[in-house]
Amino acid sequence: MNDTVAKPSNRELVSTALRLLTGRDMSRRDFIARLVDRDFSADEAAQAADWCAAEGWLNESRFAEVAGRRLGLKYGASRVAQTLRHKGVSDDAFSETVSLLKESDFDRARVLWLRKFGAAASNANDRSKQIRYLQTRGFGFDVIKRVLAGEEASGEAEGAG
Repeated sequence: MNDTVAKPSNRELVSTALRLLTGRDMSRRDFIARLVDRDFSADEAAQAADWCAAEGWLNESRFAEVAGRRLGLKYGASRVAQTLRHKGVSDDAFSETVSLLKESDFDRARVLWLRKFGAAASNANDRSKQIRYLQTRGFGFDVIKRVLAGEEASGEAEGAG
């Protein structure tokens, strides 16, 4: 953003804004909502968000990357995408993070499946349970089919050739 964004004159607003950002990264929309919840006006909150973004303290790309990495340990790209959309992440940060996650969806699904089940289903009921487990974590059926078919992880398959 522009480096010439003026620092808000309200000291309490600045103090609260900085306190919020010391805890963790957040989306611009969440940041503004938290300031409004603390009885600041929407205009004041937006001004603080602009200033914090200009200073580099409020960074949606960094938030999306960190959240995507953290959520990606347990969920598929579609579930992470849904969460980032809910948090109001900008389109640029959103698309970059989700595209990276989609590339590794199979590997992450396989790791979760191995951790939870360890082996292929012995009957239709167990297979349905495994499918539901991976679906609720946001993995697409094409990825689930490959996992249940016993395909090796991407890195293993490349190293074997």
